[in-house]
Amino acid sequence: MYGNFTSNLFKLNFTHYIFKYSLEISPTISETSFELLEEISKKTKKHLHLNYNISSIITKTTLYTNLQLLNDLQIIIELENVEYSITPLQSSNQFLTDKLEQNNFLRILISEYLEELKYFQFNKAFYNPFEIFDEKTLELSRWNGFSIKIQQFFNDFALQISPKSLIFHKKNCLDLMKKIMDSQPGTNQDNLKSMFKGRKIKTRYFFSNYCLKFDFFLYP
Repeated sequence: MYGNFTSNLFKLNFTHYIFKYSLEISPTISETSFELLEEISKKTKKHLHLNYNISSIITKTTLYTNLQLLNDLQIIIELENVEYSITPLQSSNQFLTDKLEQNNFLRILISEYLEELKYFQFNKAFYNPFEIFDEKTLELSRWNGFSIKIQQFFNDFALQISPKSLIFHKKNCLDLMKKIMDSQPGTNQDNLKSMFKGRKIKTRYFFSNYCLKFDFFLYP
């Protein structure tokens, strides 16, 4: 019996060890200082690549590398006239041997790769900004993309890719509110609140996603 089989699973293998470190930053930075941590991460990765030819991934204060670092390594970074000292500390497990940690690392690796390709993340899915289709008559915009998931099969991992698409109204919220109030006389702020309750609003600034909340008391 012959037939064609199509799968959205791609096998992933670890071809060499991955080293894990925690980053000690001085002076101390709050984990909520996302922009500052992002800048320090970029400069740290650049320093490791240019000076030691080491590829790395950094999430907040966790560092993953493809090669082992020197024991006394210290990286000095200057940002906004402040000098930061970055010291990688070896974790208790020298290599990523735990399956849960390996799964988490692969997820981070794939996400970083997609960001390098200029895909942007929204609701745990990734969308291609160069494949946005506009419907002018209905004022709609369709974004094509996919969600990713790391699946474990015994001792191996596989990347699962599932197609995703989003349909958005191209109107901004203020214009939509005005249109509703013009077409439905007597509509007040309470009516608008109930209409917009639970709706998701997409906006992008500096390639970041934000969740907006209406407060008519502050902005009548």
